[in-house]
Amino acid sequence: MKYKVVETDYFAKWKSHLRDSQACKRIERQIVKMQFGNFGCCKPLTGYKGLYENRLDFGPGYRLYYILESRTIIIMLAGGDKSTQRRDIEIAWQIKKDREGKDAKKNLFK
Repeated sequence: MKYKVVETDYFAKWKSHLRDSQACKRIERQIVKMQFGNFGCCKPLTGYKGLYENRLDFGPGYRLYYILESRTIIIMLAGGDKSTQRRDIEIAWQIKKDREGKDAKKNLFK
């Protein structure tokens, strides 16, 4: 199964600020793998319904936070590393909630 990946502005900004070009390449490679259904080391986050963490085992322990929509779209919400994990999860959760609120408003006016 092939997924479409969409990056939030926050995720794209985080990725563009990474100083390690090798890390950027490895993160991009993982995103491509996810497009083809190979999610690697990932898990749903307890207490954050619908939010997932993909752990990358290199550098400072990079994390990618995402949600799935309609079983075919991956929305990349935020990224970080082990040292900022708690904050990054909260940011990803807030982005998810904001997206849900915008979608609900759209449906009201259809």
